[in-house]
Amino acid sequence: MDRLCVVSHISGVNKIMDLFKQAELALEVLIAQGFEDAHVSTNQTYLDELNVEHDEPSLLRSSRQQQLKLFDNRRASVELSDCKDETIRQAAATMFVNVQTSPQDAAHAVSEQQRCEIIKGPQTGDMDLLAAKVSELLKFRAEKSPKMHLSAAFCSYTHMLRREVTSRGTDLRARIGAYGLMACGLARDNTGSSSFDIAEGSCEDIAVLPATEWFGIGDMLRQTERQIRTQGIKGKFTGDVVFAPNAVASILTWLIGQLGDTQLISGSSIYMNRVGESIASSLLSIRSHFDGAGVYPITADAYQAKPFTLLESGSLQTLLPSLYGSGKTGIAHTPSLIDNWSIDAGSQPVNEMISNILQGALVNRLSMGMPGSNGDFSAVIKCSFLISDGEVGPALSEVMISGNMGELLQNVVGVSAERIDRGVNFLPWIRVAGLHFS
Repeated sequence: MDRLCVVSHISGVNKIMDLFKQAELALEVLIAQGFEDAHVSTNQTYLDELNVEHDEPSLLRSSRQQQLKLFDNRRASVELSDCKDETIRQAAATMFVNVQTSPQDAAHAVSEQQRCEIIKGPQTGDMDLLAAKVSELLKFRAEKSPKMHLSAAFCSYTHMLRREVTSRGTDLRARIGAYGLMACGLARDNTGSSSFDIAEGSCEDIAVLPATEWFGIGDMLRQTERQIRTQGIKGKFTGDVVFAPNAVASILTWLIGQLGDTQLISGSSIYMNRVGESIASSLLSIRSHFDGAGVYPITADAYQAKPFTLLESGSLQTLLPSLYGSGKTGIAHTPSLIDNWSIDAGSQPVNEMISNILQGALVNRLSMGMPGSNGDFSAVIKCSFLISDGEVGPALSEVMISGNMGELLQNVVGVSAERIDRGVNFLPWIRVAGLHFS
């Protein structure tokens, strides 16, 4: 057994070294080809996964994916899955021909002198543990929510090796391991069926909790059963909404978009000149969550994404341009990831927040298009429940809410003490006043 473990360890080290050498080779090839500024990103992802389909285990698989990306300072790029030396040389030659007719843009640049090595999460997985968690999930479904049907689910272990190098001295390396768990489906009986719902996330030690206590999976299974029978609302009204973490993530997506390249470069961000000012309720403090389970804390432009605060008690602390966005706008570059955010917990339990609402809804999912340039939005609320006189009532169907995203952030009147850490984000429930129901 000891000999087998040693052989496995040596094999793993060799794979890491091969990957890191590929990045060095590709950078040397780009420089030799004539590129002045170049960036190489290479990764290998190893996956062990036990899948469920239609309430039954269906597939146990292990796989490996390899990817090599070549970039230059004119934004020419190529992505390779075949990382042989000759393939890299041919790709570099093709790129060099293509960039001769590409427009020049002084804002295009590559990172300089960024160096770190990140090792986090379990570096090996446990297949028996994957099977145990799937068994827990299926047992819970059969015993506690038998009307819920899992169209798909999985428990997985992922190990990712990555290296980023640039011609300006950047060398970033990462070895990241994490477990993942996902369950999705709908509930049905002889009277009808619910809408589709999903719960998922990543963690570093999946053994410490039962499967259904991770990422709100058990609550999702129970709530989906309650959505088989739904009702609309009687007329329009203005009320309060308690947004669950999944819906809060949708709200954050809009905010982060307002602070990033597209809106800043076009000059259409409503927060362009608001750093240091209050843009949201004092109950909201938003921080980076780049250390979340399974998160690769390196930006697309090859910078380490270090922790920072985005909102402090409602006050905007920074904008989020990439290196390119900074070059186009003159706004200081803030290395950041798009999806990885944490909202500080509040002091109110969710049930207490709900108990103070005269009329409104508990919303688990939002379905909306892109809000208007001024933040106006209209969204269908899904997997949601009516709140009346402080009680959660029947599931809702064909109900919409509307308002303004900027005003929504200012009208947050409650943040829950409970939060869900999904790895990618760490979010509470939030209560917002004054939304329009129809």
